[in-house]
Amino acid sequence: MMRFVSSYPLRKTRQLRIRLAHFLVIGLLFFSVVGSARFSAAQVVLQSDFEDGSTGGWGSFCGAVVTNTTAAAESGTHALLASGRTQGCAGPSILLTNTLIPLATYQITGWVRLPDSESGNIDQADFTVDQTDSSSGNNFVTVGPFQTQVTNTGWVELSGQYTATASPTSTILYTQLVNSGTGLTDSFYLDNVTITEISGPPTGPQDNSGISTDFEDGFLDGWAPRFATVTGQVPTATSGCCTLTNTTADFHSGSHSVLVTGRTGAFEGPQINVSNKMFVGSTYAVSVWVKLGPSATAADTLRVSLQTSLGGVLSFGTVVGNTTVPLNTWVNLKIPKYSMGSSYDPGTAFLYVESNSGMQDFYIDDFSLTFIPPVQIEQNIASVFQTYANLFPIGTAIDSSDIAGPHSQLWVKHFNSMTSGNDMKWDATEGSENTFTYATADAQVAFAQKNNIRVRGHNLVWANGSQVPAWVFREEDGVTPLAPGNAADKALLISRIQNHIQNVVTHFGAATYAWDVVNEPIDATQPDCLVHGPFYNIIGPQYIDIAFQAAHAANPNAELFLNDFNTTTDPKKTCLFNVVQGMIARGVPIDAVGHEMHINLQFPPVQSLADTVNQFHGLTTIAGKPLDQQVTEFDISVYFGSNPTIFTDYSQIPQDFFVQQGYLYRDFFQVLKQLNSDPANPKISSVTFWGMADDDTWLTSATKVDGPLLFDTGLQHKPAYTGIIDPLDLPGADLSVTMSAGAGSVLSGQSVAYTITVTNNGNEDAASLTLTDTLPSGATFQSVTAPAGWTCSSPAVGGTGTLSCTAAALANGGTAQFTLMVGVPCGTTNGAVLMNSANIASTTRDPNPDPTNNTATLNVSVSNPPPVISGLTVHPSILWPPDTLLHEVTLNYSITDNCTAGIVPVITVTSSQPVDPHRPRIIPMTDWKVVDAHHVQLRAIIDPLNLKGRTYTITLTATDAAHASTTGSVKVEIPLLPTFLF
Repeated sequence: MMRFVSSYPLRKTRQLRIRLAHFLVIGLLFFSVVGSARFSAAQVVLQSDFEDGSTGGWGSFCGAVVTNTTAAAESGTHALLASGRTQGCAGPSILLTNTLIPLATYQITGWVRLPDSESGNIDQADFTVDQTDSSSGNNFVTVGPFQTQVTNTGWVELSGQYTATASPTSTILYTQLVNSGTGLTDSFYLDNVTITEISGPPTGPQDNSGISTDFEDGFLDGWAPRFATVTGQVPTATSGCCTLTNTTADFHSGSHSVLVTGRTGAFEGPQINVSNKMFVGSTYAVSVWVKLGPSATAADTLRVSLQTSLGGVLSFGTVVGNTTVPLNTWVNLKIPKYSMGSSYDPGTAFLYVESNSGMQDFYIDDFSLTFIPPVQIEQNIASVFQTYANLFPIGTAIDSSDIAGPHSQLWVKHFNSMTSGNDMKWDATEGSENTFTYATADAQVAFAQKNNIRVRGHNLVWANGSQVPAWVFREEDGVTPLAPGNAADKALLISRIQNHIQNVVTHFGAATYAWDVVNEPIDATQPDCLVHGPFYNIIGPQYIDIAFQAAHAANPNAELFLNDFNTTTDPKKTCLFNVVQGMIARGVPIDAVGHEMHINLQFPPVQSLADTVNQFHGLTTIAGKPLDQQVTEFDISVYFGSNPTIFTDYSQIPQDFFVQQGYLYRDFFQVLKQLNSDPANPKISSVTFWGMADDDTWLTSATKVDGPLLFDTGLQHKPAYTGIIDPLDLPGADLSVTMSAGAGSVLSGQSVAYTITVTNNGNEDAASLTLTDTLPSGATFQSVTAPAGWTCSSPAVGGTGTLSCTAAALANGGTAQFTLMVGVPCGTTNGAVLMNSANIASTTRDPNPDPTNNTATLNVSVSNPPPVISGLTVHPSILWPPDTLLHEVTLNYSITDNCTAGIVPVITVTSSQPVDPHRPRIIPMTDWKVVDAHHVQLRAIIDPLNLKGRTYTITLTATDAAHASTTGSVKVEIPLLPTFLF
């Protein structure tokens, strides 16, 4: 998780001697071009001889102690002494931000030597500029192409040229001893420093048209042998360097290339004049294809270099580094961004191809030099952190280059939290024991505070020992390793942990609200679930508790995190849970867990984040609060298990990978929103991306490039940004389906007409669509009407099941309307609800994160009232005399129902008097008989002992197909006395 920035690779002294010997032959040529103008612009802008006894504005760099001394001097009686050095960069420095003119070029000279006390030591010294530019960020530039050997035997001159950046915000010149060993601690003197302006900033319009050559015209297209000048279009050219020949014998594309033969030195080869095409402060992409010639016998190493001359002084820089070129293979020598670092005398800038060693023939083809416009961030897009202001802060990992230029603008616009990617780690803050260096991290924190950005501290103890200096695990002699099981060594390492944490956490104080105290301590392959790294092996598992206790003691208000990766999948998730649960049980002051979330396009499942956060949210810290959680290092790599392709250029990454990434970021942020949907009980307190843009990611290396972040290498927003800010703008077809019916209720036996409408709301046409409708339970299919271009598969008429309709495409903004008719059987219960559901799907991605957008449901209630019995009468209604005989009565009525036809009622008879048990046996015991639906026989009999008449009640029960019933009844009387007596 580190970005390394360096100056151009340096030539070895042996190579310089070879070149100088060759240049003696052509020296007159260069002198005639530039010699007369060597000092034409010379103007001294700074001169320090320290004779006044002060440091002359020079101060400390990297912790050096800088004092004026009379112990030695190159001239006069005074010089500066740099002592107390613990690292190579330590030395005297001076701020030149307001002294140097942007894009002007300066000659910087000075004199150094070692004190007599360093007798026998041999070091390498140079001037270096720590420059920060609003466009190009922070870089360290060596002044002059070579380092200079320095001893205590005499003063040696450091000299080189430096061109100021276009938009400098900080320019610091410092002197250092760069070799390891004694060079890290040796003291040294500095005297008589002079800075002279030798070339002012360029004037006039800049030609940004670039150069492109493919040799298809049969000529050399401006290419020439090194140190030669070619006039006009020629098919071949020869000089003492070599011979260039346009050939059709081999080629990268088309049918032509240029073959380079007759080389007598590794640095010899083809060159092209890039004067007035490459300008100081500008950035260029350089690409050329190379292949070893037919006479080559072994693989070779080729590179692209730049030769310039300023004030008659030649300079060389590597543009494309050493690249292996196998036999019989075309290889692309390329660099996507090369910053032109210095100006040059008119006509003296050349790009050339050379080998690292050897003089084999090779071809070149398809060369391009392309101007890269300065990076500018998009100002008129939504801020990420402002978009999520009501949910959680949005953070990013940063380094020193991010506090100036476009990166700083991107940071301030989109992120309101920061994590220093490397500059608060042990190796950056305590490179040697008890010598603490905070300058770089302090600058980052100061920038954050100025812009109201929260600061997370990262990290105090890395479990596997990464980025922890070697001395931490050695005894006081600095050589002997600390031994596991040795009580004294254990105590020493504990004290170092406590001392380191106390100093670092106290230094940053309230500026850091949180600390990743222990980083990546979980190893699910171990029985105790812990990484068995150097801290564990010497101290044991309790080193984790010790670190947290030390951090809490140093800042009781800081939120203390255990931070790890792959925390959302088992077995590591369970291991982490058990470790944290154990820490809380032991009273360890852990407040939170950091989920790094370094993931890819296929792993892990989105739901795993929600499951993990919900599980850990159930833990309560010793302070009685729910365990806090953050996403601390979020990025999504474009590499995954089923993608074996390695991309060596950002442009090779398929755009569809970035679209997939946008959808995945969308889905994870939908989960994060849901986790914080209850404002009174949020479960995530911050989300931090591990970087801002793809031009600065730990996942890109020398062998492959990646694109895991929200912004691309030009700081422009990607689908990843769109996915979390406005998912509906992602590429895809936003399909929706709606449904309506003619009425909210329907009589059984009738039909329901559903109108189903599919709409493509954009942004693209949809392909391979499928509309699926699950018919309501209890309803039957009758018909479907589909628009042109759709084909439907349905149940048989009267059947049940699923309707499926498909189409090849639906245009952006288009609609498709269907009419579905279903029948409601008579057996449907009154009040039943028919639920119809439809779903639309497509092979085109749908950017809408609302899962209900693609589904429509509609409920229609069923009305099925019970049958109606009307006009119910009986004849006769009085039976007399009570002759004990069965008499037939007739029922008159009608039954109607909204659905069920031909309902035959069930007829039942009851009597007000029981059958007389004393009746003679010759009289049948049955008092009534139902003959049919309209006739009933009743016995005309009364109970002689009761002295009352008898009443028969005849009841009709009409039941429909839905089992709904209606009853009606009539009465037949058998009076005690004849009715005429009354």
